[in-house]
Amino acid sequence: TLEKERATASQRQRELESKVIAAQAEVTNFKKMSAEVSTTLEKERETAKQNQQIIEQKLEEERAIFNQKYEELEAKLIMSEKELLNVSTKLAESCADYDISKKSLSETSSSLEKERETTRQLTKELESLLATKEEE
Repeated sequence: TLEKERATASQRQRELESKVIAAQAEVTNFKKMSAEVSTTLEKERETAKQNQQIIEQKLEEERAIFNQKYEELEAKLIMSEKELLNVSTKLAESCADYDISKKSLSETSSSLEKERETTRQLTKELESLLATKEEE
């Protein structure tokens, strides 16, 4: 029986040693996979960081372009407003000149009408004098 127990113990010891070896192999594989996962994660982090930097750089470039275009448009708007003010001023001046010219033309027309009337009167008087002189 002692011999059987030794054989059984020896068998168990071999099985346990076999299990220990298998467990050590699993631990080694786990450590290897863990190292690979860590390396992959580190690479992914680095890639993500680089992508973020690229995106931030592009965003900054786009922001700079937007700001430049905004400033250009704002400058054009200011110039357009100035031009519009100049045109409005010139239009107002032209309207004032037109009103003055219209008033002057009206006064000239009225004056001419008075002179025509005076000329008619003088013509009638002259005709009357001529008629009187011819009768004499």
